[in-house]
Amino acid sequence: MAKKKLSSAQKKIAAAAPLKDKITGADFKALKKENTDIVEFLKAISQKNYAQADKYLQGAVESKLKASIDRAIKNSK
Repeated sequence: MAKKKLSSAQKKIAAAAPLKDKITGADFKALKKENTDIVEFLKAISQKNYAQADKYLQGAVESKLKASIDRAIKNSK
């Protein structure tokens, strides 16, 4: 039986599968928002819409910082 070649997206999904059980609903929503902000930031930069890009970059940085703080609080308990 020949092995089916996986696309790069399928490889990333397969690599992240073990993490799926460790991510809570709130963490997943935060991660999804962060990824959306980064994609929108890149779109705005490519369209030279710097004010919009700044908004999305700020959102991504804030969510990343909040996640780091939340993780530090959980680990300190």
